[in-house]
Amino acid sequence: AFELGALRVELALAQQLPTTLSGAREGTGADVLATTLTARACAMRARPMVSIGLCAAATGGVMWATAFGLQRNDVAAWPWAAAGGGAALRVGPGRGRFAVIARVEALANLTRPRFVVEGVGVAGEVAPLALWTSLGVEMRWP
Repeated sequence: AFELGALRVELALAQQLPTTLSGAREGTGADVLATTLTARACAMRARPMVSIGLCAAATGGVMWATAFGLQRNDVAAWPWAAAGGGAALRVGPGRGRFAVIARVEALANLTRPRFVVEGVGVAGEVAPLALWTSLGVEMRWP
């Protein structure tokens, strides 16, 4: 995260662990994984030990699937995007090295792809609305 006065800007990259889906026939299926990138800006109001803020977020990602055991073992990629907002809470000394940070966000999906692997079935589907929550420990570098 970068802080410019009361503005906090964050970039987050997440990688889902690979998942294997079984196909209708024995020995067929697909290996599926997803990557997500999120950009978030929060207007924070600081107190001695607690900062609260309102945030706007944009996120997007790609889901990849590699089929196996089929006549055509294709690799496919499906992009998706969402935008929304929420709130952030940071608990810890204002310029201290460690703090706990929590977020809750509502996201509306701008694209709603249904990820289908031919011969295997649905690998995933993006909901029209999502609620994301997170809780973590933040460590600041000097």
